Amino acid sequence: MIKFWKQLIDCGNKAVGSDAHQQAEELIFASLKQLSPAAEKMEFTFDGWETSGNSFLQLSSPFYKNFDCWIFLGSGSGSFEGEIHPMGYTHVWNMYPWKRFAVIDKGKIVAYISGRNDGDTLSQTLIEGNSLFPHFILGKNDIALLEGLTQGEGKIYVKGFAGCRHVSNMRGCNLILPIKSGKEKHPGKVVLTAHYDTMYNTPGAYDNAAGAAVLMQLAKIFSEKQPSCNLELVFTDAEEHGLAGSRYYANQISPETIEYVINIDGVGRGDELEIWSGNESFEQSVFKILNSLNYPKKQCYHNPPPPGSDHDPFYRRGIPSCMLTFNDQGILHTPFDIYEESKLSNMHVMCQLVQTLLDQLPEQVKHF
Repeated sequence: MIKFWKQLIDCGNKAVGSDAHQQAEELIFASLKQLSPAAEKMEFTFDGWETSGNSFLQLSSPFYKNFDCWIFLGSGSGSFEGEIHPMGYTHVWNMYPWKRFAVIDKGKIVAYISGRNDGDTLSQTLIEGNSLFPHFILGKNDIALLEGLTQGEGKIYVKGFAGCRHVSNMRGCNLILPIKSGKEKHPGKVVLTAHYDTMYNTPGAYDNAAGAAVLMQLAKIFSEKQPSCNLELVFTDAEEHGLAGSRYYANQISPETIEYVINIDGVGRGDELEIWSGNESFEQSVFKILNSLNYPKKQCYHNPPPPGSDHDPFYRRGIPSCMLTFNDQGILHTPFDIYEESKLSNMHVMCQLVQTLLDQLPEQVKHF
């Protein structure tokens, strides 16, 4: 598992459309083909986006400051200058409310600035899709600075440039390995997912090369030892682009053909396992199994499952779904999400947890 994980990390920042992303796709597909000739590609297109990497944001009055910042995936492009005004919140994945400011020039909004409630700046996705206007992200301290300045009497001015572009019909590619059950007439199938793309500013060792490496290890295990249920292992693409790959996959299938979905997204350094699951009866089945184990000691359940990963398109179609993650917000979507051997222990734990769930979950799970 560690060798494949390192190979994925070494591909670099695997933003969709990049050479590194293409390299990762070829690496994964070649590995799947070695396991089974049944491995296949599911290509799709979507409204994409890419960055040139030369964006900046500056405070120009009442004093000069060059902000440490990233732009939202989906941001509009171009230069702007204007006065900032508080404008409520940006809700990231409908989960995290970030303070937001509008940049106003001649009475019109020309850009937006949002900021984290804790931690330094990182990249994130505009959940509503591509925007016509530049969208910037600041860390906790810089957004607090802007908030404090706007509470004074003077006007606050900024200027900046967002170097990016929207890409029509961007290509994505899910990589799929079906594995048949050892039972002759097992109904339906279980779908295991992990995305292999990353944000534009990170090699994504934790998010989600680690998850993809766990899924590849499971592919190897079940290729040698037939599972008790039919499996479809899906290395999803364009997760960072509003879950484009899993949305495409989920819209191609009949929900009644899928028993349930387990999504692996993020295997970080923490000691707390987060379980995002639903419907409620499925969560209870998952809880009964995981709570009986001696590991991990800390478990945190979220129901209904938040929408921020590839389980969501399946859940919205009434398919019982569960996402497993060892969250690591300190490095998420930053250049600091790099190889660290300390993550490997949780990867082994994740691999064992998924096998345990597959062995013990009911063969037929009630949909909703």
